[in-house]
Amino acid sequence: MHEEPTAGHNNAKKMFQQIYEKYYWPNMFKDIRGYANTCDDCQRRKGLQQNNILHLIPAKASFQRIGIDIMGPLTITWQGN
Repeated sequence: MHEEPTAGHNNAKKMFQQIYEKYYWPNMFKDIRGYANTCDDCQRRKGLQQNNILHLIPAKASFQRIGIDIMGPLTITWQGN
């Protein structure tokens, strides 16, 4: 829920909401917050994120510019996807 390629390293509150839909244990939020606070990747990136303004790149014709997001390898699901 935190470190998978599609998880996005969510904060403790969002991760709690996702996990709570399927699971529960005593002191659940405390455990999740502790796990999120000790994530090495999150600690390295903490404070570096800023709300930067997006600048549009104008395209003068169809398909002049194409953007592709590539990620992987992903875990194979139980359905084989």
